[in-house]
Amino acid sequence: MTTTKSTNGALKKNFSQKIIPIIIAAVALGAAVLSFGMKFSSDDTAYAGGTAADILQTYGDLRKDIIKRYEGKNGVNLKWTEKVLDSINLKQNDMNDQYYAIKGIKYTGTCTEVALTILASNYTGKENKSFLYNTGFVKILDLAFEKKYYTPGKGTKITDMDILTKHSFDIFNIRKGKSLWNYNNNHFDVYSVIKKNVDAGNPTLFNIPEHSMVGVGYYEFEVTYTIPQSFLGLINWTKKVTERVGYIIVNDGWDTVGLTRQSSPEPQKDFAFSFFPADKISFEFFSALLRQSQFSNIEFK
Repeated sequence: MTTTKSTNGALKKNFSQKIIPIIIAAVALGAAVLSFGMKFSSDDTAYAGGTAADILQTYGDLRKDIIKRYEGKNGVNLKWTEKVLDSINLKQNDMNDQYYAIKGIKYTGTCTEVALTILASNYTGKENKSFLYNTGFVKILDLAFEKKYYTPGKGTKITDMDILTKHSFDIFNIRKGKSLWNYNNNHFDVYSVIKKNVDAGNPTLFNIPEHSMVGVGYYEFEVTYTIPQSFLGLINWTKKVTERVGYIIVNDGWDTVGLTRQSSPEPQKDFAFSFFPADKISFEFFSALLRQSQFSNIEFK
């Protein structure tokens, strides 16, 4: 389901009730205004390169981020579109504890295997705890360790993710097509690739430095504001500027919550979904479930 909403004129009541207190608090705290490439396009921005610290954990954090970007601008109007697939989220620490209870071995740095378990759940339709904790995660982690795709405490190298994903899908007889793991690794395309996958109903493994997640949706703002213009101080007018800011909606592997839909209450969605700014996708980084990369020394914890 895709939801599109907008504000008219100044930030109106349905949105401003949530974000105006944020603006006031930010001013009171002397928060710096952040500017990340204001004329954003997912295909032409020079990306700064983000990390796990750039993950926005809740819808409230998302609102704070968009306000910071446009704080001080005149005549700001927002339209926003949200599309997110039904999905679950899993907490890496809980999965590791359950593996220890079954196998007697305490592993860490398993974010890739947790993300693949989420994918396996989505593609098999199995959402029960027994599958997630006892079957899915255990089988994927055993496979990764056996074939040396996973190093205890260090994680999974990015160059092993394609083949680990294929083997993991084979375990559960998932056949969704080569396209799931055969995109190019040009970082300029990552956001549009994930959007296309979401529109087709396919969640996608999404990586940032040192962390793997599952891309399950996107949230886009269309922002308009005005800039005063003048000719020799005699003729004055305003110029209207329109920009787009996109975020990948992810299952981050840091909370456990059952099946969550776009229509679920926001408190539940805060546990299921987090947001990663599209303009923070790392420069020349193997960011989505794409082809193998030369960055073989990068591991995901």
